[in-house]
Amino acid sequence: MAAGPLVIELVAVFVLTSVLLNKYTGWQRHHPTVILSTFIGWCFSFVIIFVLPLDVAITLYNRCEVENARSLNSTDVISRLCEKPDGYVPSAVLLCLWRVVYWTSQVLTWIVLPFMQSFVSAGDFTVYGKMRAALFQNAVYYGIYLLAFAILLVYAIIKGYGFVELPRGLWNMGNRDYLLRKTYFNIDKIFSDKNEAEEAIKDAYREARTVLNILKNEHGTREKAQMIVSRFPEEIRLHKRAISAVQNHHRTTAQWRWKVIMFLMFFQCYGFQLVSIVLMCMTVFILISECTFFIYYHLDPNRHTDANSLLFSAKLLCRLTPPVCLNFLGMIHLDSHITMAKGFGVETQFTRLMGHLDVIPILAKGINVYLPICILIFCAATYFRIGTYLLHNLGFDQFVVSDGFTQEMVTSGRALVQVERNSFNRQKERLRREEEWSGRLGM
Repeated sequence: MAAGPLVIELVAVFVLTSVLLNKYTGWQRHHPTVILSTFIGWCFSFVIIFVLPLDVAITLYNRCEVENARSLNSTDVISRLCEKPDGYVPSAVLLCLWRVVYWTSQVLTWIVLPFMQSFVSAGDFTVYGKMRAALFQNAVYYGIYLLAFAILLVYAIIKGYGFVELPRGLWNMGNRDYLLRKTYFNIDKIFSDKNEAEEAIKDAYREARTVLNILKNEHGTREKAQMIVSRFPEEIRLHKRAISAVQNHHRTTAQWRWKVIMFLMFFQCYGFQLVSIVLMCMTVFILISECTFFIYYHLDPNRHTDANSLLFSAKLLCRLTPPVCLNFLGMIHLDSHITMAKGFGVETQFTRLMGHLDVIPILAKGINVYLPICILIFCAATYFRIGTYLLHNLGFDQFVVSDGFTQEMVTSGRALVQVERNSFNRQKERLRREEEWSGRLGM
C-alpha cells in the first residue's frame, strides 16, 4: 500500500503525543476541553515535522520526472533514473492534509487556545463570568498588538544608539583629558545659559516693578477697577514668567557650581570605564537572559503541569512550527523565492499551501531586509558622530574635539574655572584670616 508509511507516521505522531501528554499531565486533572485542545495542537505540530520529509522526497521525485521530460524534448538527451520514494501519495492528498493541519492550527493558536488560557486563569466562580473575563482579556491583548509592535520597532531602532553611544560615552568619561576638556566646554556653555537666565530674571523683575507702579497710581473708580481686572491675566502670565526665570536661574547656577567644583573628582574615571565594559557585556548577557528569565510556563513531568502551561505550549507550537519548516525548506533550496531560481519546476505541497517567505511583501521585502540595515546604519552614524557634527554645523553647541570653536569654548571654560578657583581661594583665605584675627582678639 503506497499510503502505508504516511499512515504509520500519523499513528506514530498520535502515540507520541499521547505519551507526552500523559507524562506532563493527568487526564483527570484538567477539563476535557483543555486536554483535547492541547492534544490537537501538539499532534498537528508534530504532524508537520514528521510528514514534511515525505513531502520533500515526493517533490524531489516529481522534479526529477519533470527534468527527464524536459531533457527528452531537448537536443541534449540526458536521462536520470528517478526512484519513487516509499510512501508516495498523490499531491492532492498531501495538499488536503496540509490544509486541514494548517487551518486547524491557526484557529487554535489565535482564537481557541488564547481564549482557553484566559478562561482557566480567570478568578470568576461562574462559567459566564470566566467567559466574560476571557473575552475582555483577549480583546485588550489583541487591541494593544499594534501599539506594542510600534514600540518594539522604535526600540529596535534605538538599540543602534544604545549599543554604541552609551558604552563609548562612559568609556570617554574615564579618560581624564577628555573629561577635563568636556567639562571646560560644558562650563562655558552653562555659563552662557546662566547669563541668559540672569538677564531674563532681571527683565521680569523690571517689568513686574513697572506694573506694580502703575497699579499704585490707580484709584477706586469703577472704570479704572475694570481696567485693573482686565490686566490680571497679563499679570498672571508675568508671574509665571518670573517663576520660570527664577527656576531657570537656580538650575543653571546649580549646574554651574557643580561643573566648576566637581570636575576635580577624577576618581570616578576608572569607575566609568568599568561601567562601560559592564554595559558592553550586558549586550550579550541580555540576549542570553531573555531566553531563560521570566519563564512563567513550565512543562513539569510526573503530571504536574498546569492547564495554562499546557495551552501555552500548544499555542506556541502551532505558531512556530510552520515558519520554522518554511525556513527549513529555504535552507535546503526548495523555496524558489529564496533561491531566485527561474524554471524551478515542482515545489512542495507545503509551500503551495503556506506560500513563500515573502507572503507578506512589506515584511519580506521591507522590514526583514531594511530594518537590520537601518540599525547598522544608525550604529555607524552614532559611531562616527554624524548627528553631533550635523547639529554643530546647524549652530547647536556640541563638543567636537577637532573644531576651532569648541577649542575656544574649552579655553574660555578653563579661564572661567581659573577665575572661580581664584575667587574660591580668596574667599577661603579671607575666612582663614578672619578666624585668625578673631582668635587673636579673643586672646
